[in-house]
Amino acid sequence: MQLCREDRWAGSVKCRLAKKFEVVVVAREVLNALIRSMSEHRENRETTIDSSEASAVAVVEPLLLAMRDAARVLGIGRSTLYELIAAGEIEVVHIGRSARVPVAALHEFVERCRTSGLR
Repeated sequence: MQLCREDRWAGSVKCRLAKKFEVVVVAREVLNALIRSMSEHRENRETTIDSSEASAVAVVEPLLLAMRDAARVLGIGRSTLYELIAAGEIEVVHIGRSARVPVAALHEFVERCRTSGLR
């Protein structure tokens, strides 16, 4: 800002805010340039994978879901999910102190609900 270059405005709040804003704008521009560079690098890397390497690259689907993720997948709340688990409607796998829901158990539950009209 022009005002910040003059001695009488050098210490003002407006001047300090303008300087901070300039730093944020520059930081944002640097970050955007970095993101563009990373995406270009990723695109170049993906185009250099030939068909033999492409078959070796596999998408890994999770076998187990955390409670919040399982509830989100079903479109219900965590409390409702815990009630269904307590009623024996949905299977749970315990690994150490954590409880996880198998993806297959969610599919089975939905299929049972569709066929029997369970509510």
